[in-house]
Formats: sequence, structure tokens, C-alpha cells
Amino acid sequence: MFQNTQSAQDKLENTKERLLAEEVILHDRLKEYCNDIQHVRKKKKALSQIIKNMKIELNAKKIAEQKLQSRLQSLESTLKRSMQNYEKKMFQRKHLQEKRSLLLQ
Repeated sequence: MFQNTQSAQDKLENTKERLLAEEVILHDRLKEYCNDIQHVRKKKKALSQIIKNMKIELNAKKIAEQKLQSRLQSLESTLKRSMQNYEKKMFQRKHLQEKRSLLLQ
């Protein structure tokens, strides 16, 4: 009977030790998971900031592109008017030269 009691106590001790060892392992794993979660959250935050900055940069580029497009249209319009004025003056000059020629003849 004493041997059975001792055997049962040994089994109980072994089970307790095994459970304690498993508890330590599980606790370590839980710590690792918590660290992993914190790491992922930091990365997520950093990536969110990068995306936010990229959106701001993209909007700034779009605004700059719109301003350049507007400036280009303005320059094209100015060039067109200048060409028309030049053609008009050349036509007037040619017309005046023809009149002079006729008057000199």
C-alpha cells in the first residue's frame, strides 16, 4: 500500500513538474507573441505614415502638374497672339510696300 501511495505521489509530482514546465513554455510563447504583436503594430504605424506621406507628395505633384499645365496653356495662348500680331504687322508692312511701289511708279 505504501508503495502504491509513493507511486501515486511520484506520478503526481511528475505531472506537476511537467505542467510547470509547460506553463513556462507557454508563458515564453505568450511573451514572444506579445512582442511580435508590438513589432507588427510599430511596422503598421510606420507603413501608415509612409502611405500618408506618399499621398501628400502625390497631391503636391498633382497640384504642381496642374500649375504647370495652366502655365503652359497661358504661354501657348501668348505665343498664338504674338504670332497673329506678327503676321498682321507683316501683312500691313507688305501692303504699305506695295502702296509705295505703286506711288513711285
